[in-house]
Amino acid sequence: RSTKRTLRIRHSGPLKERIALYVLLELGLVRDYAEKRTLINPVMPGVPQGKVLMFTDIFPFMESPPDPMNIEPPLPVAMELRLIVYDVLDVETIEEIPPEKPDSDTLHDLLIRGQFAGDPEAQVSEIHPRAVNGEGAFNWRFLFNFGYAYLDRKRCIPGEIEDQMLDPILTISVVDGDPSCAPEPYAFLHLNMTFLPRGMTRKIGPTWR
Repeated sequence: RSTKRTLRIRHSGPLKERIALYVLLELGLVRDYAEKRTLINPVMPGVPQGKVLMFTDIFPFMESPPDPMNIEPPLPVAMELRLIVYDVLDVETIEEIPPEKPDSDTLHDLLIRGQFAGDPEAQVSEIHPRAVNGEGAFNWRFLFNFGYAYLDRKRCIPGEIEDQMLDPILTISVVDGDPSCAPEPYAFLHLNMTFLPRGMTRKIGPTWR
């Protein structure tokens, strides 16, 4: 005859919530969440009067409560982004020039402009003079310093009242050395630092690893 035993589960609650709590514990983050409630006024029913954030801890009487928990969000981490631009190829300028007959009046000077989200001004490279058919050599390094909030995956710009959170997007553009000749960029590229693929280090057979 088989007998059934009733097991007492120490951590009660829905399975998904217990899994989420386990992940937060393993990552060393806040173990619970702050509850958000809407403030109301009977004089103006149905019209929200703001919100209040509450962090609540509930403990059974038979157990002594643990030490107070620090629920402050982690501070942004100071980071430095380094980008090296070696060459540009096949940039479509205003008109194509035959390499065997370059004309000084139609050759264009190219430069690289890099701007990180939140920076007031863009950084520019040295000018590659007399670029033929959209080819230029630069070997220029850009340096961008910023604060990164890991939980939000955002760039954090400190403010007097509230910090500004921006997507860490770097914009690289190829522009003409003479703005009056071509005010708009010839080409540009947006790089989101949060979702960059892992770079390739060496080639093994037909693939890179």
